[in-house]
Amino acid sequence: MILQGLRAQNVLKYARLVVNGIPEKGLIAISGRNESGKTAIVESICFALFGRTFSVPESRPEQIIRWNEPGCQIELQFRGEDDKTYRIERSLDYKGTHAALLFRRGEEEPFASGPHSVNEAVYGLCGFDFSRYLDALYLAQREISTPHSQSETIKAIAGATELEVLLDELKRDIENEQGRIRSLDTEVSETIRQINELDVSDQVLADMEQERHALHKRIHDAEQAVDSLNTAANNIQADCPGVQSAGKAIATAHIDSSLKNWADMIDTLESRIRAMCDSCEGIETDSELCAEHSKLSEHVSELGDRLNAFERVQDRMDFYRMQLAALLAEDDTRHEGPGTGQSLPVQRRDVSRLVRQLTLKNVACQVGVLSLSLLSLGSLFVWFQSGTTLDPAATEWLLGVLEQVVGTWGRHFVQVSHMATAGFAIAAGLCVFYSMNFSRHIRELKGQRDRLQAHINELLDQARLIDDADGLPLPGLVADLKKLNNGDISQQLTAFTEGAGLPFVSQPALTAEQDRLLDILNACMNNVGDLRESIAIEIGHHQRIIEESQERNTELDAEKEQVRRREEEISQLRDRIDGIATRKVQHEEHIGTLELARHLIRETCRNIYNRFNQVLSKYTGMVMPRLTDDRYKQMQIADDLSVRVFSQDKNDFGELEEFSSGTQRQILLAVRLAMSKALIEAVNQGKQFIILDEPFAFFDRERVQATLKALPKVDKNLDQIWIITQEFADTQLFALHIECSRDSDELIIGQPAQ
Repeated sequence: MILQGLRAQNVLKYARLVVNGIPEKGLIAISGRNESGKTAIVESICFALFGRTFSVPESRPEQIIRWNEPGCQIELQFRGEDDKTYRIERSLDYKGTHAALLFRRGEEEPFASGPHSVNEAVYGLCGFDFSRYLDALYLAQREISTPHSQSETIKAIAGATELEVLLDELKRDIENEQGRIRSLDTEVSETIRQINELDVSDQVLADMEQERHALHKRIHDAEQAVDSLNTAANNIQADCPGVQSAGKAIATAHIDSSLKNWADMIDTLESRIRAMCDSCEGIETDSELCAEHSKLSEHVSELGDRLNAFERVQDRMDFYRMQLAALLAEDDTRHEGPGTGQSLPVQRRDVSRLVRQLTLKNVACQVGVLSLSLLSLGSLFVWFQSGTTLDPAATEWLLGVLEQVVGTWGRHFVQVSHMATAGFAIAAGLCVFYSMNFSRHIRELKGQRDRLQAHINELLDQARLIDDADGLPLPGLVADLKKLNNGDISQQLTAFTEGAGLPFVSQPALTAEQDRLLDILNACMNNVGDLRESIAIEIGHHQRIIEESQERNTELDAEKEQVRRREEEISQLRDRIDGIATRKVQHEEHIGTLELARHLIRETCRNIYNRFNQVLSKYTGMVMPRLTDDRYKQMQIADDLSVRVFSQDKNDFGELEEFSSGTQRQILLAVRLAMSKALIEAVNQGKQFIILDEPFAFFDRERVQATLKALPKVDKNLDQIWIITQEFADTQLFALHIECSRDSDELIIGQPAQ
């Protein structure tokens, strides 16, 4: 947008203001002393465009009317981004009646009328509204500062306006949802109040139900107790004969009972006493039958201890039995006992083997005696026959036979036959000697074998005695064990028979113990009636508990019936609360979704603003060197649009406060010009005007001149730059210079446009 002409009547200071032929390119200067009407010119432009000004509150627009005037009119002509010329006409009276029209050049009828429609049309033509105009295109007469990072102009330039609007809508939606939740909470509170008025609290119902469960449990426990007592009574009734039978078995046992029989009878009585005591568990009674340490159980335990005293004898018997096993070689894996040497069967086997060997040798000697005797007789016959002449034919026949049998040697044998006869006779005598010696040894070994066999038989009898000890009559067993002549066994037997085991080997002692047992047993059995009476009393107590609990249970049923209807109503109210809770959860989930959407949009906006800051930093980096004569070229702009500038002197970025006031304002002016450039590009506006009201405060003359020379070169789209200040040292740089006077209420510049 480029301004072409301005006419106003009764606006602020001026009764009449006419500025025609405004140059479309270059610097336009407005100068004059304070209160001369400089700012009134740009305020008139602002009012023509937007129907409001920077200095006049929006709620009091009539303050723009000149003092004591009924109303004001204003007309502004400009060229839009489409290269068409437009004219705005506005009027305002002291009552606040505002009228506005927007014309295209060459058209007699306005295409927009009314303040709102005209404002929307202007926004469509130029791409900015009042707030963006103030932030980017109108540097008002005030201290230059960095723009606000969340201003509407920044949002619009960055392209986040619609997202920010959506954020506001989401925020309103969240607030609405929170309001609905508060309404639901109110509804829940009212429902809870109604539940409390019914006076049927959850605790009361819980107490009733808890008492009901307790009564059922009490009845169940009492019934179980009755069943247990009846069972115990029956068990006791059944156990008594068993105890009596087992006790009488011991009391009538004969002295010749075996060790095993005594142990079995005592174990049987003990187990039946324990069974009766187990049946008495849970029964509150002082009966002797149910006592854990009754006289009967103690007496039976004493008998068991007396019988167990035989274990010391048994230990010695077991050790002696191990020795017998070793001597008798009963263990195939070993043939030697502890300290016994070679086992007796092995010794007997070795002796038998020697007998067999010697017998074979003796037979061999006897065969030798016979053979040698025959040979001796034969050689004697040959010697005798060969030495006689009574029968030569017989002699010749004998020699022939010898030759046929032994060859030619036979004739030589005849010659030595007398010597052979003597040799065979001597050899036969030696064999007789050896045979007699072998016979003597055989007789000795057979005697030793018989003695070993007798010893083995004796030890086998002792082993059988020990093995069968449990089944033998105890007195007879004691007598037989004493015959073993084993010192350890005899010592322990003496200690047993004269001490704890006396009742088992002595009839008088046994009779005394049996009489004592019968007395104790009869005394215990007499307590059965008392025990059954105790059980009956306890059963009656539990039955009373059952009756009382059932009566109370009936009362609870009546009370529960009384509150049933109110409980149903409470249930309905609670269902209502559950429904409200479900709706509340839905609203809370919706709020969560909205919060997530807001978070995502905020992150998107943050990224947009970051990119905008980067663009703004780039634009500022292009503008600032021109305004500072290339002294400052690099700038960093943070998310909040705070500024840091690179200083060549420090070789680092410095905060804005570290620079001089003039340099600060040059830097901030560069930032505002960069914003203007960003706005122009954001709204696709081609050529644009910008107004700088007193921008050179704290500038020295050189900074002012440098800035004036640099401004036309800042951006090719900033063609029309309005500068307001009190005075200019050199006006040659301006395309138009408007001088204002505080002594005149009229200002007319240029000729009307044709």
